Amino acid sequence: MSSPDAHAADSVDVSDRSRLLSERYDVQASAYRLHWEDAIRTHSTRLLDQMQLAGAARVLDLACGTGSLADELHARAPAAAIIGADRSLGMIQLAPHPLRVVADGHQLPLPSGAFDVAVLAFALFHLLDRSSGLREIRRCLKPGGHLGLTTWGTPDGRFPPRAVWEEELERQGAPGPDDLPVLSDYTGIDTPDGLQQVLTDAGFSDLTVWTGSLALVNSGEDYLARVTSMGADSRRFAALPADRQNEALRRARARLAEPDDAFTDESEVLYAIASSRAPDSSASRNRLRSNPPP
Repeated sequence: MSSPDAHAADSVDVSDRSRLLSERYDVQASAYRLHWEDAIRTHSTRLLDQMQLAGAARVLDLACGTGSLADELHARAPAAAIIGADRSLGMIQLAPHPLRVVADGHQLPLPSGAFDVAVLAFALFHLLDRSSGLREIRRCLKPGGHLGLTTWGTPDGRFPPRAVWEEELERQGAPGPDDLPVLSDYTGIDTPDGLQQVLTDAGFSDLTVWTGSLALVNSGEDYLARVTSMGADSRRFAALPADRQNEALRRARARLAEPDDAFTDESEVLYAIASSRAPDSSASRNRLRSNPPP
């Protein structure tokens, strides 16, 4: 799970990127819980509201992070065995799931056809071999099981803190986004059409894809606390000497001290629900919506 501030994947080997990603989240787990978990839970809960969970016997919460969905899943699937899986030990140690496994989404140590439902909340972009990862999820689902996921669409280009922080990092000589190993790939999954195609190519059918808005209200201090402690910009910030870090923060705070002390990030959120049943032109139905299903 990550923020909408990200860039296309680079040429670093998938296994190396997976290791770097795990190490990053190990270190940032507490910051993630403090600064990002509530926003993630809000939108992932909206996804769960559209899924048929009541009769599920086994649910996989893949890339469960610090377990922000544990209570929501147990409430909706009270009879289910719910397994939380994440590649970061630091994250999953904070998760309240009674059943937990440290696992890479590309190679899940789980039996085939074992789960009625899999949930992938704000983590599709971390499947660096996306086709392999999605097919692995499908392998673990029962025939006719369902995958529900959320991911980022178009970032809010009018969100002032993002532009201000980018300018201040550049002013202080921070490495550019392309100068560090890129650990997230949004290519082809940041639009409803693209997301539908990627899921179809991985063998999923009966897709419903819709959009929403992050609508996250931030003070300047909220935003700066988040981007200096987690996400891609935190690595750029950490590469600066201490005096330049302090100067970047000083200037950004001054620029973001608006009278109402709040900014709303309207970045786009994409939601999708898909069946593991193999596509069949006579039966499969794909639906793109601008709003949640009725």
